[in-house]
Amino acid sequence: MTLQSDLRKSLTGVSRFRGNLSALSLCACLLSSMQAFCLHAQDQEFNLPVYRLTIDPGHLKALYGSPRSAVRYPARMLRAGQSYECEVRFRGATARTLPKKSWKVWFEDRSNPFGSRELNLSAE
Repeated sequence: MTLQSDLRKSLTGVSRFRGNLSALSLCACLLSSMQAFCLHAQDQEFNLPVYRLTIDPGHLKALYGSPRSAVRYPARMLRAGQSYECEVRFRGATARTLPKKSWKVWFEDRSNPFGSRELNLSAE
């Protein structure tokens, strides 16, 4: 059996189990010399919240220059047209030197979309 046929069988099982996922289709995407597989959910709309964390480029440079620092830098969290002031730094022990960064975010109070004074954004 090939990877494609195994994946098709898995998708068939998922569509039977979930009922409304029968619109799933499989397409093969060619990336360089390797094959990657994509799933397309047709006729489904996903409305996920979008959050944007902005920080001054000079502060971001300072964070990358000293990733293990405990210094907090001012930033803004944006969501649905609302802006929330916050402070940020990288978080984690050994993960601070990895390419994908986890962030620690502090808000002045709980009047933000998360209802919390602190937030951990983990890179995964």
